Amino acid sequence: MLHHLRDLFGQGAVLKVLDARSLALAERLRTELAGAATLGERAEGLAAHLTELGFDAVAHRESVGAGGEEVWYITQRHCPNLSVARQYHELCVSELTLYRNLFGVPVSRETRIACGQGCCRYRIGAAGP
Repeated sequence: MLHHLRDLFGQGAVLKVLDARSLALAERLRTELAGAATLGERAEGLAAHLTELGFDAVAHRESVGAGGEEVWYITQRHCPNLSVARQYHELCVSELTLYRNLFGVPVSRETRIACGQGCCRYRIGAAGP
């Protein structure tokens, strides 16, 4: 389907469709995570939701930098969409946009399964190194 969409309407069409899907998903997740007061609770709630979808996700906090700043991460240890993500990087771009919209704070992706790394790892709420 994505192949035909790209062929008919151009490369940008795939990202537009995926972004529209992500916006709808973000609204649903915001409702589900409405009771989560802290960034950590929202990260843990998203990780639980992603695990239900087959991503085997965990949320965890790490101390980084010389000052020991606490930073939240979501690590996805499996990608149920891997074959599509390898062909259409827009899927991963849309996922990152979803997380940024959902959390409302900076989110950066540090690793990506579709690029051959062991997991997709997202840093939440602080600028990367």
